Amino acid sequence: PSPPSSTPAPSRSAQTSPGQGIYLGLGVGVAFPSGISDQSFTRTSTTGVTGAVNQGYSPSTGFLMSGQVGYQLDQARVEGEFVYQSASRKATSITLSGAATSNGTYSVSGPSITGYSAMVNGYYDFKSSSKLVPYVGAGLGVTWLESGNQTTPGVIVASPNLNASVFTYQAKLGLSYNMTPQSALFLQYRYMGSAGFSYAGARATLGGEVFNIGQASGRLSNSSVELGARFKL
Repeated sequence: PSPPSSTPAPSRSAQTSPGQGIYLGLGVGVAFPSGISDQSFTRTSTTGVTGAVNQGYSPSTGFLMSGQVGYQLDQARVEGEFVYQSASRKATSITLSGAATSNGTYSVSGPSITGYSAMVNGYYDFKSSSKLVPYVGAGLGVTWLESGNQTTPGVIVASPNLNASVFTYQAKLGLSYNMTPQSALFLQYRYMGSAGFSYAGARATLGGEVFNIGQASGRLSNSSVELGARFKL
């Protein structure tokens, strides 16, 4: 009689592929925001002030967290994503000339700029015979931006409020590591941009001089590097 046939063991790639189905994801990273324009003060007092200039409200390196709910196809994924970002503002120089009581240059620190994004993303996972799978992705959505007023000891500066919702787009380039058929780690680069937005006007008081702060505009332009994990349900 012929020997009983044996079923071949699944290949390594089949064992480690995440397969089709719903997944959850979490990520954390470092963000490098830009796109916030400089802003200028306009005189409102009548005591001889000739000008006050803000050298800029540029944000510093920030922090990012993200969560995803998606569906894995053979080599494609679609998902909804929520992204939280926060970055402090760099120190600002304010110079007054011709002021009655407050000539000079002042340096103040700005409040944090916070963003909340709701995105819909699509991905393409390239074929791979190993556990490492490169991918590309892109998404569209909306971002809510916030930044409050500030006060600095000795110098009261009410910076323009930022409270805006803007159309947002993003692109991703990443590498997944399939630990098991149900889980994967990922490392990715994300670029996020937006339509233009405006800061609302506010007021500043320096040494008894009162100034209006005019509106300013900007665009979200963030790069980030993130590490995270996906888990298939």
